[in-house]
Amino acid sequence: MASNQPVAPPAKPLSFMQSLNSVVAYFEPPASSAAGPGNDPELIVVLGWMAARDLHLAKYIAQHRALFPASRLLLVRYPLAHIVNEARGYREVAPAVPIISALAEGADAAAGGGRPRVLFHVFSNGGMSNAAKLHVLLRRQHGGALVLPRHVTVFDSCPGYFRWQLAHRAIAQPLPWWASPLVHVVLAVMWAWFNALGRAPPPDENADALVHPDGVRSEARRAYLYGDGDDMVDWRDVEKHAALARQAGFDVARLELFEGGRHVAHVRVDSDRYWGAVKAVWEGE
Repeated sequence: MASNQPVAPPAKPLSFMQSLNSVVAYFEPPASSAAGPGNDPELIVVLGWMAARDLHLAKYIAQHRALFPASRLLLVRYPLAHIVNEARGYREVAPAVPIISALAEGADAAAGGGRPRVLFHVFSNGGMSNAAKLHVLLRRQHGGALVLPRHVTVFDSCPGYFRWQLAHRAIAQPLPWWASPLVHVVLAVMWAWFNALGRAPPPDENADALVHPDGVRSEARRAYLYGDGDDMVDWRDVEKHAALARQAGFDVARLELFEGGRHVAHVRVDSDRYWGAVKAVWEGE
């Protein structure tokens, strides 16, 4: 259960993972662990938040290892550079695609049946961006069809729709104080660029991608973990997305509001409740 003790992260907290590039890392447990509980996900995909430090990501990965010792782990980071260089983002996320698509059994996914094989843990709008990129790359690989393995999705602190001040706060947070005006400039340029192309702001596009009806057949269920103390993603945006997901046919199994929960820190409000929700949605409880 959620009370399992996580593996303590070492000085280089993700050194046990194989680095596929600066963004993607992969871990396959030893045979002794892989022979553990039969209900563990075959693969856990952690889509990190923007500019997340490995030290912080490792805490979530450590708990996943404690809860699901037989699971393989795939980490996809979201560096700041991906905000302004979309092509680089696609290029650096790409090594994750064959690992995920190898678990996609077309017949089961298309029929919307079968036991889930993959657990996606999506953090903030950075994780949403990488989730949307994975969808695009998978569509390219399959002639436009979204072919995903049967899976469960947990959303933490996401999605947030584009709101200027919240976007500014999120981007500026890991930067020095003097970069704040530059962030406003970047936002203005990006807004003008996407507006000229007739596209919605990236956070809105990414949110839409994760409620596209094409995804219903491969997703068994989903959960949203969010907080009303989040100053980067409005909790009402999360509930709006959950409502849209239900309308599209997704099974929204849990909506967990953590009172006072701050951005990607809801686990600090109640760790047992947080990880209990993750395990419960995976097991279909």
